[in-house]
Amino acid sequence: ALTVTGSLTTTLGLSSTGNFAVNTDKFTVNATSGNTVVAGNISLPDSKKAIFGTGSDLQIYHDGSNSYIKDSGTGDLVINSNLLAIQNAAATETMAKFIENGSVNLYYDDSKKFETTSTGVNVTGSVTSSNFITTNTSGYMLRDSSVSGYGLFKSSTTNVGIVSNGSVALDIDSSGNATFTGNVGIGSASPDFDLDVERTATTVNDDPTIRVRNAWSGEGNS
Repeated sequence: ALTVTGSLTTTLGLSSTGNFAVNTDKFTVNATSGNTVVAGNISLPDSKKAIFGTGSDLQIYHDGSNSYIKDSGTGDLVINSNLLAIQNAAATETMAKFIENGSVNLYYDDSKKFETTSTGVNVTGSVTSSNFITTNTSGYMLRDSSVSGYGLFKSSTTNVGIVSNGSVALDIDSSGNATFTGNVGIGSASPDFDLDVERTATTVNDDPTIRVRNAWSGEGNS
């Protein structure tokens, strides 16, 4: 073992086969060339920092409660990896994964829920938004990826519609006018006419009723 309680200056190699202790306020290693190699661990107590950079730009430490990587210097904190995975402390669950030339994946309880793709994103499960979900181009806004030609469609800059079997079945313009491509059924799942109203009568004289009312006069015909 080698213990130094005062100053030690050497221009030659320093070797210890046992413990090496330095009891001083400051211990400096000036390695002008070559590498400084530590075969074992470097242990720092709580709140003692591994500091990098002339201006203490990067600091890594544990304060007894939390661990910190603190970058307060010039430039970015850059992590270079062709596959970066963030896992739990036990290394048994993945929380996030970043793949070079590929996807960014986010996980919930080790189950992938969000994945970026070359055309957008894939989400597994439900999406809850506290505000609007917007789209800036014409095309599908919502659709079932497993069934082609069905969904909510943005047909122009102002119109929206519903697409069924590849065709716009309902088109609503900015004034609220609705255009149906096929027949419209009220009470009928298979309408045979442009407007097909069907109601099951509960009595002999209980006939289906259609009322066309003039809004300003309150009068109508049935």
